[in-house]
Amino acid sequence: YIGATLYGYIQMQDLRVHSQQVIPLSSQISELQEIGISLESLEKNVDKFFTVAYSENLEKANKDIDDLQGIIRSLENNSDNNSRARFKEMEGIFCEIREDINYLANLQQNSMNAKEINEKRILVYGLINNANKKHRELLSETTHQLNANVLDQERIILAFNTQLLGLGFVILILGTVMSIIISSSISHPIKKLRTVTREIAHGNLNVKTGIQSNDEIGQLASAFDKMTEELQKTTISKRTLQTMLDSMPYGIIMIGMDDKKILKANLAALGMMGYGYEEEIAGLICNKVLCPAEDGKCPIIDLKQKVDKSEKILITKDGRRIPILKSVVCVNLAGREVLLEAFLDISERKQAEEALRQSEEKHRMLIENIQDGVFIIQDGVLQFVNEAFARMVGYTVEELTGREFREFIAPEDMEMVLDRYHRRLAGENVAREYEFRVLYRDGITRIIVNMNVGLIDYRGMVASMGTIKDITELKRADEIRIENQNLAYASRAKSEFLANMSHELRTPLNSILGFSELIKMNSSLDEKSLHHLDNVITSGKFLLNLINDILDLSKVESGKMELVIEKINVPSLIDGTLILIKEKASKQKIQLKNELDPSLLFMEADNQRFKQIMFNLLSNAVKFSKPEGGTITITAKKEGDMAKFSVSDTGIGIREEDMKKLFTEFEQLDSGITKKYGGSGLGLAITKRLVELHGGSLTAESKYGEGSTFTVTLPIIANKETRI
Repeated sequence: YIGATLYGYIQMQDLRVHSQQVIPLSSQISELQEIGISLESLEKNVDKFFTVAYSENLEKANKDIDDLQGIIRSLENNSDNNSRARFKEMEGIFCEIREDINYLANLQQNSMNAKEINEKRILVYGLINNANKKHRELLSETTHQLNANVLDQERIILAFNTQLLGLGFVILILGTVMSIIISSSISHPIKKLRTVTREIAHGNLNVKTGIQSNDEIGQLASAFDKMTEELQKTTISKRTLQTMLDSMPYGIIMIGMDDKKILKANLAALGMMGYGYEEEIAGLICNKVLCPAEDGKCPIIDLKQKVDKSEKILITKDGRRIPILKSVVCVNLAGREVLLEAFLDISERKQAEEALRQSEEKHRMLIENIQDGVFIIQDGVLQFVNEAFARMVGYTVEELTGREFREFIAPEDMEMVLDRYHRRLAGENVAREYEFRVLYRDGITRIIVNMNVGLIDYRGMVASMGTIKDITELKRADEIRIENQNLAYASRAKSEFLANMSHELRTPLNSILGFSELIKMNSSLDEKSLHHLDNVITSGKFLLNLINDILDLSKVESGKMELVIEKINVPSLIDGTLILIKEKASKQKIQLKNELDPSLLFMEADNQRFKQIMFNLLSNAVKFSKPEGGTITITAKKEGDMAKFSVSDTGIGIREEDMKKLFTEFEQLDSGITKKYGGSGLGLAITKRLVELHGGSLTAESKYGEGSTFTVTLPIIANKETRI
C-alpha cells in the first residue's frame, strides 16, 4: 500500500508537471489569438490608408504594429529558444511593414510615380500575408503541443489506475474507493477536455468545458474556454472579411498556381463575368475566362514575374469581351501558393479614352491645317506645337517639343515677352495680342510675328495656348508701301515744282524768242551778229523743248495729263510725222522708209500725243545715227485688237548694260554720247509714259554698233479708262 502510495505520488508529480506546462501553452495560444486580432486590425487600417490615404489610418496602422510588437516581445520572454527565434522573425516582419507603409505615405504625398507606389503596396500586402502565415503556423503548433500534453496526462492517469488495480484484495476496496475519487476529480475533467478538443477540431466553437476549479485542471479548462472564444472571434473575422470582399466594387478571384484553376470569387467578380454562384466558376481554367491572350504566358506562373498589373480582356459567360485593369500577386493561403487577382471593368474609361482620342485627332487635324502656328506653353516649356509653328522657325515638331520657349525669342524682345508671360500667369489683365520677333534656326534671322495668347487648363495645370502669325512680309510690304507713298508724294511735289518753274521760265523765254525772230526779220545786222542771233534762237528753242518735256512729265506724274481720244487716220499721221523729220534726216544722209499694213487704217488715240510718240522715236533714231548715215524704217501692222508700230534704225546701237536706263527720267547712256549727241534724257521717258497712258506698252531691242528697234503696241479701240 505504501509502495502504491509512493508510486501514485510520483505519478501525481508527473501529472502536476504536465499541468504546469498547460498554463503557458494556453497563455501562448491566447497571445497568438491576440496577434491574429491585431493583424486583422492592421490589414483593415492599411486597406483604409491605401484607399483614402488619411493620416489617422496611418496612425492606427502604426498603433497596431506597436501592439503586435508588444505581444511578440512578451512571447519571446516566455518561450524556448526555438520559438523565440521564430518570434524574432515575426518581429522583423512587423518592423519592415512599418518602414514600408511610412515610406509609402511619404511617396504618396511627394511623388506621382504610380508604378513605385503600386509596387510598395503589393510588398506591404505580401509582408502581411507572410505574417499571417507565420501566425497560423505558430498557433497550429502550440495547439498541437497542448493536445499532446492533455493526452500525456490521460495516459498517466490510466497507468495510475492500472497500478491501483494490481494491489491486494484488502487494498482493492481502498484502491477502488481512491480510484473512484481520483477518477471523479481528475480523469473526468480530462476526458471532458478531450471531448471539447475533439469538438473544436470538428469546427464546433460553441462548446465549453464547464469545469470550475482552482487546481491545474481548472486552469487548463479555463485556458480552453478562452481559446474557443478567440477562435470564435477569428471565425467571425473571416466571415466579416468575406463580407467586405463581397461588398467591394471590383472583382477579386483566387487561382491555384499548380493548376491555374479558379478557387474562389467575390460577388463583383461573379457579376462581371455573368455567373450567379461561385460554384459555377470554381474549377474553370483562368485563361478561359480571364486574359485568353496569356494562355501559356502567365506573367507570374510562366514568366516568373513577382507582380502583374496590366490591362487585359475578360470573357463573360455569354461570350462578351470586357476590357479590365487587373493586379495580380502571389500569396500563401493555408500552406498553398495561390494567385490573388483583383480586376476592374474599364469599359467606360476605354470608351471615354476612344472618344477623347477621336476628339484629339479631330482637333489635331484642324490645328495641323491651320496656316498659323499653334503652341501650348507650360512652366516655360513648349508642350505642343503644330507643323506651321515648326516650319516658321526652321525646326521639326519633335525638335521643338520639350524646349524652353525663351530660346526662340529675339534678345531685343526677350524682356517684354517674358514680362507679359509672367504677369498673365499671375492673373494680371495683359494684352492678348501683340507683336515681337522670334529667331529662326540659324539664330540670326528675325521673324516678325503677331501672337494671340490666353490661359487654359492643360493636364490639370495652367498653361498658355495661342497662335502666332508670320507678318514679316506684311511688315516689309507695309514699309515699302509707306516708302512708296513718301516717294510718290516727293515725286508729285517735284513735278509740281518743275511745272511751276517751267511756266515761269517759258513766259520770258517766249519773249526772248519772239524778239529774236523779230530782230532777225527786220534788221540789217552783219553776218557775225546774225550768227550770234541764230545761236540765241536755236538755244532758246532747245530750252523751250526741254521746258515742254518737263511740263509733260510733271503732268503725267501728277496725274493731270488728260488724253483727248478720237478716231485718227494712221497712214496720214505717219506721213505727217515723217515730213517733220525728213529735212533733218536728209542732212544726216539717212533714208526714211515706211511699211504700213493696209488693213490698219484707223485707230482710237490722242492725235497730238500719238504724233509726239512717233516724233520722239524718229528724232531719237536720227540723233543716234552713224556719221555715214543709214536707214530708218517705220512699220505699222495690225495684230488682233492691237496695233504695233516699230521704228528701226541702223545707228550706233545701245550697250546691254545701258538698256535698263533707257526709260528713266534724266538718265543718259554715258558722258561721251551726251557730249556728242546732246539731249536731256527725258524724251524716251515721256514717250513711255504717253504710251502707257494709252493702255499700251513700249519695248526696245538693240545690238551695240548695229542699231536699235523701238516697238509701240496700242489698242486699236481705246480702253474706257483712257477715254475723256
